[in-house]
Amino acid sequence: MSLRLLIDEDSQAKRLVELLRDAGHDVITAREADLMAKPDSLVLDYARQSGRLVLTKNSNDFNILHRADPNHPGILVVY
Repeated sequence: MSLRLLIDEDSQAKRLVELLRDAGHDVITAREADLMAKPDSLVLDYARQSGRLVLTKNSNDFNILHRADPNHPGILVVY
């Protein structure tokens, strides 16, 4: 099963991105999507519009955004 992922700026380590791509996942980073230093709400909107799960370490902000509007492809939080 292949995932469509948007890697948040706090999680876009080159090695992680390489491993995910090598495993066959469709990965785009916040840098590639021109989302660096943008509000998390815009990151989630981009993910929603492009049908991607957000992979992030930022559980606090994305949890708030999820509660405000749970209609999105998903949020994967890495602790």
